[in-house]
Amino acid sequence: MPRQENIVLDVASLFPEGKIIVWQLEYPSWIAKVYGAEEIPSLLYDGRGVPATFNWQQYIEENCHPDDAERVKNEITDAVGNSKSYTSEFRTWDKERKIWRYWFVFGKIKSNESEGGYTIFGGLQDIGERRRYQRALVEKHLTDEQMQVMLDAMPMPCCRWDEKYRLIDCNGAALGFFGFEGKKEFIRHFDDLSPEYQPNGKLSSELLREKVKLAYIMGLQSFAWLHNKQDGEPLPVEITLVRVKHDKSYVVVAYISDMRGASPTRTETRAADDLARVMLDAAPLCCNFWDANYNNIGCNREAANLFGLSGKQEYLDRFSELSPEYQPDGRLSSESAREKIKLAFETGYQRFEWTHRKLSGEPVPAEITLVRVKYGDGCVVAGYTRDLRELKAALSEIRKAEEELRAARNAAEDSARAKSDFLADMSREIRAPMNAILDMTRPVRQDEITAKRQPLEPLNTLLVGDNDSALASIQTYFNLLHCSVVSTIYGMETFDFLSENLLNHQNKKIELVVMDLKNIETDGVLAFQKLESLFGDDMPYVLFAVSDYDDDKLRSVLGGGRWGVFRRPVTLSSLYGGIANVIHPEEEN
Repeated sequence: MPRQENIVLDVASLFPEGKIIVWQLEYPSWIAKVYGAEEIPSLLYDGRGVPATFNWQQYIEENCHPDDAERVKNEITDAVGNSKSYTSEFRTWDKERKIWRYWFVFGKIKSNESEGGYTIFGGLQDIGERRRYQRALVEKHLTDEQMQVMLDAMPMPCCRWDEKYRLIDCNGAALGFFGFEGKKEFIRHFDDLSPEYQPNGKLSSELLREKVKLAYIMGLQSFAWLHNKQDGEPLPVEITLVRVKHDKSYVVVAYISDMRGASPTRTETRAADDLARVMLDAAPLCCNFWDANYNNIGCNREAANLFGLSGKQEYLDRFSELSPEYQPDGRLSSESAREKIKLAFETGYQRFEWTHRKLSGEPVPAEITLVRVKYGDGCVVAGYTRDLRELKAALSEIRKAEEELRAARNAAEDSARAKSDFLADMSREIRAPMNAILDMTRPVRQDEITAKRQPLEPLNTLLVGDNDSALASIQTYFNLLHCSVVSTIYGMETFDFLSENLLNHQNKKIELVVMDLKNIETDGVLAFQKLESLFGDDMPYVLFAVSDYDDDKLRSVLGGGRWGVFRRPVTLSSLYGGIANVIHPEEEN
């Protein structure tokens, strides 16, 4: 058997009562297959043991009870695409046994994307045994007299409704139970014998009409109900509605059981339910409940209060109007809500933000928490709605304050930046003269090296270099040292032209040559060599201005002659130290 059919049989094994017929339906083609239906081979099975294939819609129209056929087709159409599962009950005519057979049909709905439709896998179960007491009543044609005798003979309160859902009769036990003397008075005041709302929050009049309608369709309904006497005393009861054949039509008979004398366990359970309902209504948080078919089936009072509605029923009836057509993310509200509820049923928990709105159009931002909870024999999803309007307003104020603080900070940073730029400009303007003043006022370093040196005498100095401003700075420092600058030479070409005329310039012997050239290791060495050739034994001291240099390399080229270096940038201290080291080299220990 294919894997899909094995899945169906696994589902069918969950229903041990009665014989299960495995069933598969393709929608919208309505093509059905069944397995294991040997007892009705003429309709559902061929003679070779192969599953029968037939049109389910046509089969329902030809074999289903007239009261059930249209409903069964509509229920399948409504279920497909809207839920994960499908269940229903219907009757079919057994041609061989000449009886109506009662069936319970169930299935799991799956989307068939390859063919653009849906497939329902499930089964059919004969539930005739559970309907035998109903069939006895349905198949018995009761006259008015017989019906009245039957009702009056009942020891429990009984009432009768017609096909238009109107209360038309009752028995004596019902009159005594509610404290009436005549049937006309009882029927006229029957609506006053229930509170306006039942404990589940639904209007009593609408809910009772709905139950009677279902009893006409399904044949049987049983549920708890809260009546009250004429003096307002509450009467908790259990009502059983049974559809009964009467002449050429049907009526629904209600059997009322007084629950005031119920067992302690049942009474305690009801008391617990009532307490839970009171607590739910007292909760300051909006709460509602969703069934497996995505129907909003209940709420608390705060749900109506949040949206300014008159009561719970208006909230349930107009819930679809309490959301805009589209959510802020661009999705349809109806589709997004269905998806969130579906995920909550599957995972047990969902939390997300949602935009509701009041009937006036005012938006209501909210945080929704969906929780799957056990309810009866199945589960429902409880939805809790937290109003975020105050929180959103507070966050808006915080963001506004942050923007104002950010603007103030930016303004302060711009002011600090302008101040820093101004101080930097002023510092550049005053740094050079201030350095000169500081150098003049700073005492000569009193370290061990200075202690071994003799004071410098004023020197006749020749300046050689490539940078006008650098030579000007050095000349300024020589003036501060009271040293004569014989001449300033710019570049090697000028040096070649003037060097021979500088030997006895103004009858002043050149004692020191200071060179500030771009490349000390090339131009400086060349200049040093030319000075040696010009001055011979009267070679002056030579001092090179450098940023960085290789001492070993210079010594390998210049030898151990009368030369030295001082560091850029030039200061009075560095120049003085360089001259002192050349003229008075440090004695080695």
